[in-house]
Amino acid sequence: MHIVNIKQNNTPDSYKWTALSVASLGMLVGILNASTLIIALPTMMVKLNTDLFGIMWVLISYTLLITILAPAWGRLADIYGRKKLYVYGLAVFTIGSLLCGFSANINQLIAFRVVQAVGGSMLVANGTIIVTDAFKRNELGKAMGILSMVMAAAFVVGPILGGFLTLIDWRLNFLFNV
Repeated sequence: MHIVNIKQNNTPDSYKWTALSVASLGMLVGILNASTLIIALPTMMVKLNTDLFGIMWVLISYTLLITILAPAWGRLADIYGRKKLYVYGLAVFTIGSLLCGFSANINQLIAFRVVQAVGGSMLVANGTIIVTDAFKRNELGKAMGILSMVMAAAFVVGPILGGFLTLIDWRLNFLFNV
């Protein structure tokens, strides 16, 4: 039997709530990005002059890379620092979102989604751990509950927001992340 030792930390209140806010923002943006895009796919197919196979790679490339890279980023964060990799992830995700918003064709969009996924995987790998490190064990349930509510809200709001943004321009589904 293994005993899990969760260290008791004495972080100031302001830091732990800042950590929760930043982690929640990263999770919100990452999930909104995926859930808003579902609504935009038919419009994107027409505007980018592609078929179903091409447009599905916009989703698959992002999801596949996040799944593959998240464990590696988690380990690298243990070595080089969680906050540092989280900030890098936010920067790469933002740059990827900007590039996706200005894609001229389906190939560019898929390539830029790969960039976005690299950043997103850093956010996914480190967001929850940053919150876990910031809160004391007796407060962790509340913090994780708040983080879970933000994630659930993103899944609910995403398709509605995606429909609204797509009515204006499908590119806004990426540019709102910037």
